Amino acid sequence: MMADREVTVGRDGDWERAGLSAGRVAGIFEREAELFESRTPESARLLRLAERRMPRGVPMGWMADLYPNPPVFAAGGEGSSFRDVDDNVYLDFNLCDL
Repeated sequence: MMADREVTVGRDGDWERAGLSAGRVAGIFEREAELFESRTPESARLLRLAERRMPRGVPMGWMADLYPNPPVFAAGGEGSSFRDVDDNVYLDFNLCDL
């Protein structure tokens, strides 16, 4: 699912100046995308259900393109952490309401 998305891995030369190849960065991204997908099956199922009711499964269409990964569905939270329906815990760094 996520492997089909085109991802920009930086401006021309950014990774090379940092001592990394763009191909290596793309490979790391793909590995992390596969790990994310394997850890969020219930969120993926809920997204498919949501797509039957809302365009692209989110309340506002522009939200679907905010991040290269599909959305997770929150089950609860406390303070700056939240847990998704797959029982993964995240630290919320978002400092504003989009």
